[in-house]
Amino acid sequence: MQAPDALGLDAHASLGAPVDRCAVASVICGLTAFVPVLSQVASIVLGVIALRRIRRDQRLGVVTRGRRLAAIGIASGVLALLGWVSMAAGLLILRDKISQSTGALQQVKRAIDGPN
Repeated sequence: MQAPDALGLDAHASLGAPVDRCAVASVICGLTAFVPVLSQVASIVLGVIALRRIRRDQRLGVVTRGRRLAAIGIASGVLALLGWVSMAAGLLILRDKISQSTGALQQVKRAIDGPN
């Protein structure tokens, strides 16, 4: 008796099954940042579409692979998107701190120079 694979399908039944193209596109967009933020959003959307298509195919009795690829695409897209948002927030905070420091330095300079 053959051991079932991670999806619970017969090991031989899934060997020749096609891989969902949206799952492949999802993992590519998630692991690469062709266009920051946009690639990550595309990765998440494509991953969700792939999972829904794979689930639909399973209900119809068609074996389609790519569930893990879609999950990796979604996870990497979410993590990368969080990274971009965190970096943008950090840069905005840094910009505010620099402008506050510049303003304070200008006040000190005026106080040292005195009224002219």
